[in-house]
Amino acid sequence: MATFDDFYKDLKGQIEELAESSFKTCKDEAIGDCNCFLQNLENDLDSWTKQLSTGELSQKDFIWLVNSKKPSITLESLTQQGLAQVDLDKLKNDLIDKVVTTALKYFLVAVLPV
Repeated sequence: MATFDDFYKDLKGQIEELAESSFKTCKDEAIGDCNCFLQNLENDLDSWTKQLSTGELSQKDFIWLVNSKKPSITLESLTQQGLAQVDLDKLKNDLIDKVVTTALKYFLVAVLPV
């Protein structure tokens, strides 16, 4: 059975790769901003993935909860670099997508018909 630590380590690696590939010229700032977002979300993710794995939280509700955190993604270092808002918004969407897809891969409980 997957653990939160396994999930979080995998997610952190994927997010760092995303940051590097999205912003090659300022990858250190991108990695820092993405890691900051992930750290701020860690406690919520721990709770939500436990609920997801036991079926207490539906896939739809999990996705909604993660998406509700999108406005809290600040990307301060990248903003200071003067990057276009459209590029920052794309990264925010990609971050949310990574969190959701990785969590579902690790913790989604398949509901089988009785």
